[in-house]
Amino acid sequence: MSQQTSQPFELDVRVIPPRDKHPTIFRTFDALPSGESFILVNDHDPRPLRYQLAAERPNAFEWTARISTPATRPARALPRKLHPMQTNAERLA
Repeated sequence: MSQQTSQPFELDVRVIPPRDKHPTIFRTFDALPSGESFILVNDHDPRPLRYQLAAERPNAFEWTARISTPATRPARALPRKLHPMQTNAERLA
């Protein structure tokens, strides 16, 4: 698996109009170097986004859910961009 070289940054989409959230997230993801990641801060479960990423960028990311309590932070997810040639089987090995 690719090694991350820098700390992930937070992308807080709570302040972005709903129609612009997914395009902003996709632009951010597409601009990531291979192996880098960001923490998505959202005000709802990002499950639909995960399904959309899987459909539009198959085998291109790794998703780690970081669910926080309402008292601390909203649900977060950590998408990591995989090397373009890395398959799920290689990632799991």
